[in-house]
Amino acid sequence: MDTRITPDESESYAEVVPSCDLERDKASLETKVDRLCPWHTTRISQLERELGNLADARDGLELEHDVYKSRATTMIDKKNHHISALKGKVRTLEKRLAKNS
Repeated sequence: MDTRITPDESESYAEVVPSCDLERDKASLETKVDRLCPWHTTRISQLERELGNLADARDGLELEHDVYKSRATTMIDKKNHHISALKGKVRTLEKRLAKNS
């Protein structure tokens, strides 16, 4: 026995489904959509604000990092220059000491 529904039978089945059930389901779903849309819109706005705040904080941290990196580089350069100058003075003093001995 073949239990498949033929196209003619499916059309008649669709007619059997009461249109009032479909209308009720449609109204129920529209109500749910109407209730969820403002919530999602509000949530999206909150997340966009939070993203903006986090992006601003990240930009501030990157700027602060660049400033500290620049300061550290300057300090290292000054330290290296000072070490070189002291090494030169030590060599000069060692030469004087060697001459006086």
